[in-house]
Amino acid sequence: MTLSPFVFQRGIDIVTSTGVSCFDEASPCILEQISACVIKLTNDHTKYVPWLICMDTNGETTENAATCSAQVGLDYAQVSSCQSEQGMDLLQALLQHDSQVHSTPTVFVNGANVDPNSKEDPTYEQIHSAFCKADPSLKACGSIPTMVV
Repeated sequence: MTLSPFVFQRGIDIVTSTGVSCFDEASPCILEQISACVIKLTNDHTKYVPWLICMDTNGETTENAATCSAQVGLDYAQVSSCQSEQGMDLLQALLQHDSQVHSTPTVFVNGANVDPNSKEDPTYEQIHSAFCKADPSLKACGSIPTMVV
């Protein structure tokens, strides 16, 4: 699984002087840099996803990033250092990776967009089908479970 914050190159959204524009924050995209650093430092969705949920739930500020880092066992001093020293470089590296992403969520399975022609978010059934097509041996592929929202 590859995780990344969502950045654009010279899109219609907020653009930095380096040509990176962020999905939902002003230049210089500090929270996106922090997100990229959390991913780089952990390389583990079991840390990043709870961190992201904490951020989405409690507010998206640098203070919340420190609180959420502590909640998932990350040393925020390392995250902060990474952001100040490597943050923009990490965002620049994500530009190519995110070039096929034009909205969120965009879901790729084995490099293929689950729903490339739709302007809507992919459905649970589409995502489930893509995973099972990629690996029919997955436990959940015997039937389509009902998702309760």
